[in-house]
Amino acid sequence: PVLSVSGKWEKKGFRVSFSATDSFSRISSAFYSLNGADWVAIPTVDGVPDSLLEDFSFLLENLSGGENSVMLKVSDARGNTAYQNLDIPPG
Repeated sequence: PVLSVSGKWEKKGFRVSFSATDSFSRISSAFYSLNGADWVAIPTVDGVPDSLLEDFSFLLENLSGGENSVMLKVSDARGNTAYQNLDIPPG
């Protein structure tokens, strides 16, 4: 999978949005890890991971002061996995 990631501060926290694409098999799962913590599942925007292109968006609330980092992990139906890190600037 190939990821295209963006992030922005909102009133309630930091919003991470990204699309995941794959040329040959459907996107099957996505997870994030904040500052190295356990992986958390991310649902697709449309609720069903069933296509070659999927959009994801989630809000991180109550972030600690200073810098934070979120790691994204996306897999396709064939088990291929892509990772991308996003550094979150202090808000």
